[in-house]
Amino acid sequence: MNLCQCKIFALMFEYYFYLFYRSLKCVRNNIHTHLMIAILLRASSWICLALINTTMLLHSQVVNNILTCLLAFGMIAVYSWMLIEGIHLMNILFLTFIVRRFRFTCYSIIGWGIPSALTCSWATAKSVKLGHIQ
Repeated sequence: MNLCQCKIFALMFEYYFYLFYRSLKCVRNNIHTHLMIAILLRASSWICLALINTTMLLHSQVVNNILTCLLAFGMIAVYSWMLIEGIHLMNILFLTFIVRRFRFTCYSIIGWGIPSALTCSWATAKSVKLGHIQ
């Protein structure tokens, strides 16, 4: 768990670095910032889930399910933001003269919308399968 805590500290440092230096403000760094937020969400939910499961301080099924959903959301969001980095690089390298650039709102919809839709549908299907929702 120490490695995960070091990763969280390094990601927070890099996030604040991008946040305070406005001269680094561009679409590429904005994509990196959202990727860092997704990695932070995944790592922090993993640490909370591991602490709850190992220490048994708070043995609540609801909290465990919420953290599991956050972990799944973070994992899908990381891959979505990596996909967006690839799309952005493809736009820069190959489609420079053909297609207008995507706005960052399109990137945000892909990066956070797809993971939230997939996670909500997964959580609903899992709840129905386990009998929590009739």
